[in-house]
Amino acid sequence: MYDSCDVKSKLRKSGYRLTSQRENLIEILCEEPDYLFSLNDIYSKVKSHYKDTTYSTVYRNIEVLEQAGIIKKVVASRKAVKYKLECCSEHHHHVICKKCGRTATVDFCPAEFISTLSDSETFIITDHVFEMYGYCRKCFKNLSRKDNI
Repeated sequence: MYDSCDVKSKLRKSGYRLTSQRENLIEILCEEPDYLFSLNDIYSKVKSHYKDTTYSTVYRNIEVLEQAGIIKKVVASRKAVKYKLECCSEHHHHVICKKCGRTATVDFCPAEFISTLSDSETFIITDHVFEMYGYCRKCFKNLSRKDNI
């Protein structure tokens, strides 16, 4: 489990105030640091703990936490953006469970291999995103044939 004190300290060091809304959001994200959440998922979790929270408050604070490098935005599909507590400062990628949203860190970066294949005179790569999707062992075990593996 992540230490929410470290995350709160990182927010302050990034020049942002630790408001009660941000503190609540950090506490909730630190409870399940290895999962991807949609904005609606996060809002529901926050709302269940703190009834007076509005959707726009959660949205604005998610943007602040992303700018501070505390959470990472992951484009899960063309239509879905998800968020995850940033697990470390080193460059890395994730394997993501399509059923429950659990993630695992991948220590290998395929961009290093791909860049050796490209012609640097034709195209200069400045950034990349690489996420792999599948099923964690628990979800795979519980899949039925109708789930379209």
